[in-house]
Amino acid sequence: MNFHQMMQPRQRSQFQALGEFLYIEACPDSVAITTERGDYRLKQGAQILDPQLTGRVTVENMGEAGTVTIICGFGRYIPPTDGQQVAVTHTPAVTLSPNQQVNIGQLPQVGVSGRAGRCDFATAESTA
Repeated sequence: MNFHQMMQPRQRSQFQALGEFLYIEACPDSVAITTERGDYRLKQGAQILDPQLTGRVTVENMGEAGTVTIICGFGRYIPPTDGQQVAVTHTPAVTLSPNQQVNIGQLPQVGVSGRAGRCDFATAESTA
């Protein structure tokens, strides 16, 4: 589970972590992190790597009021370089087996934009 919250100075909050890393994506100055395996004081861009990170995490904002964002997951998190974005410009062809059925009621909404000779497809979630 990831954490994203506006926090006041010295405010504490808890969340459940599941994974092997905890990455500080954003914080005003630094955050105090307490896990079942230790205490840490981290700045933006720092991460904890621990194969047994799963459990309750306490976050305390040590800086000014601001948004604290923490990403948890498995493996090792490598953040994108500043300014990089991912743009889907085409998708592979989809082939259905004979007699295969597709329930279109479960498909995400699709936005279509394009110019003559070119169409870009993106799900509604990624264009928001």
